[in-house]
Amino acid sequence: RRSFGRWLLAASVALVLGVGLFAYRNTLLNQTYQTAYGQLERVALPDGSTVTLNANSTLTVPRFGFGGQTREVRLTGEAAFSVRHLP
Repeated sequence: RRSFGRWLLAASVALVLGVGLFAYRNTLLNQTYQTAYGQLERVALPDGSTVTLNANSTLTVPRFGFGGQTREVRLTGEAAFSVRHLP
């Protein structure tokens, strides 16, 4: 029973550290832009495209630029995109 308790404690600590590192990794690799109620914000993306965020919206983009084939962003709310087709 004693070794089971230690194993359970070690597994719990590993789980908490894993979740914490995953959340930190997401924050480290992505840049988030957020607007408040009644606020508009224009954001220039690394590829030369621009995004105008509407009020109460959140945009998450890769901090270190886009990949070779795709340009993926995560949007919650409303935005107008002006996409530059060729970098």
